[in-house]
Amino acid sequence: MPKKESAKQNQPKEKEEEEKSSEIEGPKKEESKEEIKEEPEKIFLSWTAPEYVHYEKSQLWFLGAGVIMGLLVVYAIIVKQWLMAAAFVAAAIALFRFTQIRPELREHSISNKGVKIGKNFFPYSKIKSFWIIDTTDVKTLNLESLRKLLPILKIQLQDIDSQKLREILKKYLPEQEGREDDLIDKFSRWIKF
Repeated sequence: MPKKESAKQNQPKEKEEEEKSSEIEGPKKEESKEEIKEEPEKIFLSWTAPEYVHYEKSQLWFLGAGVIMGLLVVYAIIVKQWLMAAAFVAAAIALFRFTQIRPELREHSISNKGVKIGKNFFPYSKIKSFWIIDTTDVKTLNLESLRKLLPILKIQLQDIDSQKLREILKKYLPEQEGREDDLIDKFSRWIKF
């Protein structure tokens, strides 16, 4: 009799082990069939563009920037703010280095699932809205994401038809019509930075 009892005790343990192993293995085949039925990704538009507009700087531009930074350093020394003077020198070096960097070319695409910017994919559920700026100076797609850090994503459009892009995105996202570049972007373009 003790053998029969131990056999009965082993059966519940075996069932528990089977349940645990099925939890570890993941969903059953029936559940994975539903996932397969999901709509495949359709790319509507794709293009390559630099991550930002690079302006060639003339010798006059560098001379002007050098004079302004030099005056700021002299002012800091006159008022005996050594840390401020060091900060201006560091800023001048960083500014010069940044002007020498060329923007990377990135692959962008718009699909029925979301927007791909370089290697990063943003599903429509993570994007609040969009707006397109199409002027003689600039042509960008701007996305307001749900991210706390850097919520505005800017994509250079190059030769993409902005009207066609707008029609595609309106199916998935609300558009902020009439929105323009902020003052920092306008100022950056004005000083060709």
